Amino acid sequence: MTERGTRPTRRRLSGPAPRARRQGLRDHARSLSKATPARIALGVFTLLIGVFTALLSLPIATRDGQGTDLIDALFTAVSAICVTGLVTVDTGTHWSTFGLTVIMVAVKLGGLGLMTVASLLSISVM
Repeated sequence: MTERGTRPTRRRLSGPAPRARRQGLRDHARSLSKATPARIALGVFTLLIGVFTALLSLPIATRDGQGTDLIDALFTAVSAICVTGLVTVDTGTHWSTFGLTVIMVAVKLGGLGLMTVASLLSISVM
């Protein structure tokens, strides 16, 4: 407790810990700026596959509310992101409206990613 008229002490925002944290963020930003477009594309695809696998593993994504095995959710997410269309479970009966929406968004993002990479490759060749 502080007496009336005195200010409570504040934590300083400078010092060794915040300075090290800022330096770590700078190093991370530098490493990202040096990354090749191929590594960035691979990283984005991997991140999207992970996110959509997690979403498809949720119980809300299935009609019966039991959830989906990780391998089935992973296969469906990879297939949707890569715009392949292969499935291990019946899409119409297994997935709920939420699950179907997740798959649809994954297909749209995957198609957009493929078109972006193709456009960048065509620009770099010319």
